[in-house]
Amino acid sequence: MPHSPPPPLPSATAAAEAEAGAPAGACIGGLPNTLLGRIMALTGMDYGRSLTLVSSRWHPVFFSEPSLWRAFTAQHYNNDGPAERVRLRQRLALLRRVAPHVQRFDWRFPSQPAGLASFLAELHSNQLAELHLYACSQELLAAGPALRQLTAVTRLVLDCEAEQGVSATLAALGSHLLSLRLTAYSFKLTAAGLSSIVQLTQLTDLSLSAREWPSPDLGCLTRLGQLTQLTVVNDAGSAVQLPAPASLPASLQRYRFESHGQPFQVGGCKLIECELWSYCNPSWRPSLLLSAAAPVRQPAALAGCTQLGPLAELSWLGAIEEQSLAALLQQASSLSSLDVHSYASGAALGAVPACITSWRGLTSLKPMNQRLADVPAGEYLSGLRSLEIRENQFTHLPDALTVATDLTSLRLDRSTQLSLGEPDKAVLQALPRLRYLSTDRIGDIVPGLLIELRQRRPGIDIYPNEEDDSFFDQMFADLSWLTHRLPFTV
Repeated sequence: MPHSPPPPLPSATAAAEAEAGAPAGACIGGLPNTLLGRIMALTGMDYGRSLTLVSSRWHPVFFSEPSLWRAFTAQHYNNDGPAERVRLRQRLALLRRVAPHVQRFDWRFPSQPAGLASFLAELHSNQLAELHLYACSQELLAAGPALRQLTAVTRLVLDCEAEQGVSATLAALGSHLLSLRLTAYSFKLTAAGLSSIVQLTQLTDLSLSAREWPSPDLGCLTRLGQLTQLTVVNDAGSAVQLPAPASLPASLQRYRFESHGQPFQVGGCKLIECELWSYCNPSWRPSLLLSAAAPVRQPAALAGCTQLGPLAELSWLGAIEEQSLAALLQQASSLSSLDVHSYASGAALGAVPACITSWRGLTSLKPMNQRLADVPAGEYLSGLRSLEIRENQFTHLPDALTVATDLTSLRLDRSTQLSLGEPDKAVLQALPRLRYLSTDRIGDIVPGLLIELRQRRPGIDIYPNEEDDSFFDQMFADLSWLTHRLPFTV
């Protein structure tokens, strides 16, 4: 009588499971479908699709996980042949399967009809909330009946080559839209077209981009009494007269204007972009973004900006002279966040000016691309929590940083002359609250310096040069720094 083979010895995994009270043989295959779906969602669309090849049971789980299919895109790949038509049919078949989960639909066929109506007909009218259409006018006109069925859409992003398509789409969806982003670069926006937008009085968010306007005066936008955000982009730089902020509804929180072709003037300054935040929520702080087209040399004009007293955050993108900056800061007496970023080659402050070093109450400072070689001592460092001195000319860390003991974030990126060495350790060690350090693309770092800093300060997040493989090799060779973030022992 042949002997039966002995039972297999329990594996180390099974023994550990038994010791921990888990059922022997427990594995990922025993997880419920809802948990498997979340795992696939966390791995992402591409990897999640690969997981469907592992098990026939996982295949339907992948297609029924809602978070994987909240957004669905159909787009043109510059191929008008049979292969493109086959791919479109495959996308349509996939949409039929996942449509109950789709909340945002993107259609990107700007130059030719490709069956938009067929795709829209598959979407669930009570589920779809956001629609992005980059389509030809002919297609939008044909899709009118399908668009009218999508009664839950509140946000529309629209770009087409003729105003007829815009009018048809707004007629179908306009009654329930709250957010509209319209790009009219391929045609002249007529008075009738602008009027159809202004009639959507329930809008809370409007972004309007055009090259030609029906009239330089855009005062009609003041009729939109529910707006909280307004963006106007003048792509050709033609003359445009914007409504004054005081004439817009009191609910307005963000007001932005961009001029891509020709600078405009605000307070004597030539600008290409002006953005104003004035949030109604008391926990938010009034902010202003200005982007200069040329170095600002009008301190007298800036001294006349008398309504900047409540301003808490100021961002200046472009060149500005020290006297003009001082005149601006003199008006913004409540400022706690300052970003001065020079984009122009050859135009920079060269040093941190006295109007900044004497400032009290700053919590965030970003003097970027200003050709700084040092950060001088001053009252502005006390209480500072975030400092971005990227794209400057430091050769070592400034000693004055040792008094910025409240600093939690320090960014040094792209300061190509900066070499972090042994003398810089003392500066970094003197920052007890530092939690974020970025050194991407600086000149040089002594080997092991960042690893040693992480070992001494395990709570700090360090972002070295993206090409510094040695840092990542050493970091993952010893995972002891990670244990304080995990609910179990590594």
